[in-house]
Amino acid sequence: MGAQQKTNKKNFFSEWLEKLQQESWQLELLISGLALYGVFESRSLLIDFQAYISLYTEGTFHNVLNMFYRVLWVGWHLFLTNLLIHIVLRGLWIGAIGLRYVSGDIDFDKLNYSNLFTTYLKKRIGSYDHFIEKLEKICSILFAYTFLLFLLFFSFLLYFSFIGIFQTILESFFDASQYQAFFGLFIILYLLMG
Repeated sequence: MGAQQKTNKKNFFSEWLEKLQQESWQLELLISGLALYGVFESRSLLIDFQAYISLYTEGTFHNVLNMFYRVLWVGWHLFLTNLLIHIVLRGLWIGAIGLRYVSGDIDFDKLNYSNLFTTYLKKRIGSYDHFIEKLEKICSILFAYTFLLFLLFFSFLLYFSFIGIFQTILESFFDASQYQAFFGLFIILYLLMG
């Protein structure tokens, strides 16, 4: 009896995940819209950060912050571009579903073409439902890729910014010969562990 209950729970969970997967487009669109708004609004903060770096920093700290700014700027553009493409494709997908509801699938037999031409059209054009399914998969993959890319980008940023912070701390406490030897050893160990 216990094995049967586990199987039922597993089936229920699988069915629930399938339903959630089919309905996730609404959450994707909402999250993409909010994230796009946040990314667009953060542009002025990045510009202010660059102005602060150029006016109030110097030396190694300036170089580290400038590199940090450039990485943020590239990430900002990647995130903005991916979110815009996702929203446009998701809008196309919603429009395709609305058109499918009104028009239905193409009835090639009703067109009264020859069998050769009908076969060619079926092969060349395909099913409208297949197009909608491919568009759904592209949108879901792009959404997942965008946030995966963001988290990957953020982790690289944290990983390499630690090197810059550590370099700045070492420069302020040690002279050049001690600093270079210790920092070289630290970089080798840090990169091997990372």
